Amino acid sequence: MKAGETLWPIPEKLSLEGLIDYVYENEAVILTPLTIEAGAKPGPLGIKAKLTWQECSDICCERTGRVMANLTVGSESKHRQTQR
Repeated sequence: MKAGETLWPIPEKLSLEGLIDYVYENEAVILTPLTIEAGAKPGPLGIKAKLTWQECSDICCERTGRVMANLTVGSESKHRQTQR
């Protein structure tokens, strides 16, 4: 499996005491397209990722976490056409 370029949502502009920053408040959905190898066997496939992010209020703290998900590889290949 190969991970593609991460697709980030547009952040919100935050202006505080003359300083401007760009932030995500509450929740943000960040997508990463995955490509499954052509010879992958049909059936369940586990994927894992290690994440690092900052949470800020009065101070900023770096956080880390791990996520896991299962997907099912089908028996037919579906090619996605990309637009240019």
